Amino acid sequence: MTSTYIVKTIGRHFQGVLWQRCQVHFVRNICSLVRKKNRSRVIEMVREITIAQTYITARKRMDEAIEGLEKSHPRVA
Repeated sequence: MTSTYIVKTIGRHFQGVLWQRCQVHFVRNICSLVRKKNRSRVIEMVREITIAQTYITARKRMDEAIEGLEKSHPRVA
């Protein structure tokens, strides 16, 4: 069973829901786009977003991460 099939099935049976990726797989995918020497920095940025206590704080951390990564790692940003 492919992930595309799962996403389509969820969309068909649960109309209007958003697809949310597993955080572990999300971080793994990000790490695959970053050299090993930069991974700890990027992982820490993602961690700051995911542990934020409020949506506003998470959004602020995300904006900071995007700004900090857009030049060096545009695909991650």
